[in-house]
Amino acid sequence: MSGTPDPRLVFISFKSDERDVAVADLLHKSLSKRRYKVWWQEELQCGHVWHTDIDTALNSAACVVVLWSPASMASEWVKHEASQAIARRVYAPARLAAMNIDSPFDRMQATDLIDWAGDEAHAGFQNLLKRVEELLPPKPTPLTVTSRFAKRHAFTAILLAFAVVSVGLLLQLAATADAQMTVQRESMKQMEASEKAISMLIATTDALVEPELRFSYTLGIGAQDSGHFSIENTSSGLAKIASVRASIDGKPVLTDAASLSSLGLRYGLVGQTLKVGESIGPGRSLKIYDIPAEDIKAVSQRCQRDKDRKQFISRFQLEIDYISLRGKMKTLKNDYKSTNKFDCEKVGRTKATS
Repeated sequence: MSGTPDPRLVFISFKSDERDVAVADLLHKSLSKRRYKVWWQEELQCGHVWHTDIDTALNSAACVVVLWSPASMASEWVKHEASQAIARRVYAPARLAAMNIDSPFDRMQATDLIDWAGDEAHAGFQNLLKRVEELLPPKPTPLTVTSRFAKRHAFTAILLAFAVVSVGLLLQLAATADAQMTVQRESMKQMEASEKAISMLIATTDALVEPELRFSYTLGIGAQDSGHFSIENTSSGLAKIASVRASIDGKPVLTDAASLSSLGLRYGLVGQTLKVGESIGPGRSLKIYDIPAEDIKAVSQRCQRDKDRKQFISRFQLEIDYISLRGKMKTLKNDYKSTNKFDCEKVGRTKATS
């Protein structure tokens, strides 16, 4: 389930017990005073499908604050929401009790709200507020909006320029009736040159705006090595995801965030929402799975972890339809072939690339 991106929305994830709710309420009030849009479970409307509302808000938020307590650490829904926040790099953790946060949710240092009662000068609250401000971008300036408009309509401006030149040629023909035949011959030559220039421009533009996607795999298996399973745009054109189909051993599976997380959880893969309508710019990538680093000291265990992940990805088939700015459709199919050269007998090498 995907929501419309909202760069001013903060999502608060917590377990519904007395301490967690009290801190979430205080945090909601403090952030709202600063004119942030804040979503928490009290926002659920009567009659709505609650998990649908939660997923929509979660996938729309520019910042996800996760309040960790022993109760929330045992909650599958809180861990699911935290996984999505980590995968989208909008994770802002805070502890409500002196406790250890389980992996992979401890990858970012959590601020402490252990004794916080709403004091906005509290050091832990100030640290959390700083993280929120880092994740929520400033509103675009008029200059930024103008620049985006110019880039978006550059191709139209070029065609308009050629149209202006053509109109000028016609006016010149009307103003020089005494040399009409000569002007007509010259105009024909100029029009032929313009047509060639336009044809070359269109061909160049097509080459520039035509996207090309491919799959990229890095299977991290060491204490300092993370990995990913991603789609990369290797061209200079912008690609837009039109549709996504997935299957395991030929059996169709859902591609929403919860389903991807469930599939990859046993292999240490953090699910990423693969959104229809998502755009991938030139040289950019879109992660399907994020693979956190794991502190596995035994080489045999690292090798088994690597083997399990490769077997899973080789069984996991994806078909992704994507389109260019000019509406041309292409389909990308996942045909995984391992090129891993990791030497399981040699201690010290902790990363394998596939």
